[in-house]
Amino acid sequence: MICDRVLGNIGDAAPGESLLIERVPVQWHQLARRALRLLTPAGERIDVLLAPGLGIGHDDIVFRDKKRIIVIDLLPIEVLVLHPRSPNELAILAARLGNEHIPMQILDGTISTPVDGPARALASAMHIEGVVETRRFHPIRFVAASI
Repeated sequence: MICDRVLGNIGDAAPGESLLIERVPVQWHQLARRALRLLTPAGERIDVLLAPGLGIGHDDIVFRDKKRIIVIDLLPIEVLVLHPRSPNELAILAARLGNEHIPMQILDGTISTPVDGPARALASAMHIEGVVETRRFHPIRFVAASI
């Protein structure tokens, strides 16, 4: 089966729909890819091939028929959640993490990144506190605009 677009999000599904929901597990680093080869829990192969600039996220629907929908299930990982003290500090930390090519997710004034030495060292050097939590990690994806 080939899926070439996101058909919506499970949160947008009409209430009362009684469709079988099949969740396909995906790792965070797979979200940046345009082409994915996935397996449903039943072992059915799904090839996702998206147009340039498009991406998938947690709970996105990639297939739908009268009986079922197939949904992306982003698996949680351990992340370092950093708590900058000000918007200025958040911007500086984000820029420094970006300069090191460290993937990050900015949400509600915090920055999450996979637990690793470089991110922890940058935060420590800036005296920014962080805690390790298990979360779904969907990093910022930068796509060069076509001109």
